[in-house]
Amino acid sequence: IATSDSTTAEVVITPEMVSGFNPDSAGVQTVTVAFEIDGVAYTTTFDVEVKDIAKPIDAEVVISQIEYTVGDSLKLDGGKIVIATSDSTTAEVVITPEMVSGFNPDSVGVQTVTVSFEIDGVVYTTTFDVEVKEAAVIEVVAKSIAVSAKPAKVEYKQGETLDVTGGKITVTFSDNTTAEVELKADMVSGFDADKVGEQKLTVSYTVDGVTLTATFEVTVKADDTAISEDEAAAVNIYAYGNTIVVENATADILVFDSMGRMISRVAANADRTEIQIGMTGVYIVKTGTTAKRVMIND
Repeated sequence: IATSDSTTAEVVITPEMVSGFNPDSAGVQTVTVAFEIDGVAYTTTFDVEVKDIAKPIDAEVVISQIEYTVGDSLKLDGGKIVIATSDSTTAEVVITPEMVSGFNPDSVGVQTVTVSFEIDGVVYTTTFDVEVKEAAVIEVVAKSIAVSAKPAKVEYKQGETLDVTGGKITVTFSDNTTAEVELKADMVSGFDADKVGEQKLTVSYTVDGVTLTATFEVTVKADDTAISEDEAAAVNIYAYGNTIVVENATADILVFDSMGRMISRVAANADRTEIQIGMTGVYIVKTGTTAKRVMIND
């Protein structure tokens, strides 16, 4: 303060002395300061300028992925909010997982996801839409089969029955998974018990209406008990129904099944011997040096 006696004085300004300031009004403002000297009130003024703070007026979410499959996690890589402010400038805010709410990976359909962000202590929100779709159903079908384990028995004598015990097949599916299946006799075709030599047998397996095939080989060997017609001429061996008949035998009569197991031993009758057999199949009948294979039917 300059006084009339050419001296100066200072007064500290306190909030109570000031009026006319409006912090919410942008622009130049004249602020009044009132003070008192020796009981006389005086006033003076000074100017201030309140500048407008840029405020968000629009926000756009930029994100790379908006389509998802059930169970997927929300992908925010590269996601950002482009903010237009009141002073005609723009700003960008990187989207982080903590800013996002409202996404449910198990709910099919369009979802509105909310993004919350803060500028100068003020929280704002904006949204964007994503779509969660059902997972595509991929049909898995059987493509092929292979004999992964041959049956334990792959060599036979003439007349023996096919035995596939121990055999296994592997089924390969379109998704490259596999399944092992036990080989059954009704899967196998092409076996001829009377045909000597190597035989290629076919395995057929049906999955969901589709029949797949594979092969394996067996060997049928000649029956080493067979004899010539001249040697067997004196003894007559044959079968009818479930009965084996041996005529003109001079030694005990031995009956073997197709696996070579003896199932009967009967003393010979020089004229005619009948032996009752309880099961159908191929049998080998021996008496002395004579042997013959017979078939028992019902």
